[in-house]
Amino acid sequence: MEKTLELLIVEDNEKHLADAKAEVAKLQDQGKAINVTYATNYKEAQDAIQTKKYDGIVSDIFMPSEGEENYTFDIEAVRKLLPKHTLNRDECAKAAERWLNGNDLAPLGVLIIEETIQKEIPALFCTDTYHHGKKTEPVIVYARNKEPEIIMIDDHNAREGSVNTKKWELALNTLTALIEVTKMPLEELKANQEEYSMPGYSEEINLKLFGAIYNRLEGGK
Repeated sequence: MEKTLELLIVEDNEKHLADAKAEVAKLQDQGKAINVTYATNYKEAQDAIQTKKYDGIVSDIFMPSEGEENYTFDIEAVRKLLPKHTLNRDECAKAAERWLNGNDLAPLGVLIIEETIQKEIPALFCTDTYHHGKKTEPVIVYARNKEPEIIMIDDHNAREGSVNTKKWELALNTLTALIEVTKMPLEELKANQEEYSMPGYSEEINLKLFGAIYNRLEGGK
């Protein structure tokens, strides 16, 4: 019997959250064995991760902290994690200044990803922005510097802003595949993969999985 995956979705936008719940329901109706908990800000996500063991996490990037007394601490923690050279670029500096000053939502999803790394929980970003956009570029550089690289599900149509609908189906299917890559015994992974890809998954998903597969195979763990 297929084990039910316990997933956490972190999303503060009501429209995106409703879309995520609809996609989860559709996947469950199709027979996907998943149980999903939802968090709408960094504090809720942090509490959820501390109190329950999740198989995988999909996190938004920009979100409220929920707790003004911790906001300055959270912002400083994010600032230290993001590459300085990207925060100082002209095209990114104004966007960064807005969240550093508390005038815009900060990329607190970075702190969630740091917790998933410590707890060895497969995780990815799902954002309504574009990875080379002025808001998101410092985060994608952070994500790409990780080993393995943190997967980001974004939208190239959001080059100058954001889109109305996130790619939840791609995010959830990619996360499921990432969990499989992470949990599969190494010898089985070696036997089942071909050219750093997983059979049964789309080319788009396999492109996202490349770093995770490569890291396991080359690292031997």
